[in-house]
Amino acid sequence: MRFGSVRVENERPYGWSLCSSAEGKLQESLEDAGTLVVNHSLVLKFLGKLTGFCARTYTECGDSFIEGNWYSPVGKKTRSFLRGAFDQGESHVLCGGRWAHMGPVELYTEHGDPKIFLANAQARIAGFTKPPSTILGMTRKEYRLRTHENPFG
Repeated sequence: MRFGSVRVENERPYGWSLCSSAEGKLQESLEDAGTLVVNHSLVLKFLGKLTGFCARTYTECGDSFIEGNWYSPVGKKTRSFLRGAFDQGESHVLCGGRWAHMGPVELYTEHGDPKIFLANAQARIAGFTKPPSTILGMTRKEYRLRTHENPFG
């Protein structure tokens, strides 16, 4: 799947900030493979706010996702495309659109070593081809409800 070309913005729209639970939610998503790899470099989580962690630098048309940094898709079309890809069971997509740079991992890591966090995200990119049977066929909304709001069922 492919959508547009990348445009990274250093200013965060609408006063956005990365929530303190972003890393924990990404780690949880990595453990059950509830993520989507964007442009062979960004691991996008669907628990909490729609935010991705760059595990490998990616450059397109002069704009870059830089390894070790957080990014959030900005436009409705981009966000809808990504949500739809997850709902359709995609594991990897090529996606442009507007992305806000949310900051480096060092600003946010509270639990553990940023290098280990980065290594876990890189392993996800290298070793994941499709969602596991535990979440295969679930929509993003079903996954979030099962994982986030009802951890026991």
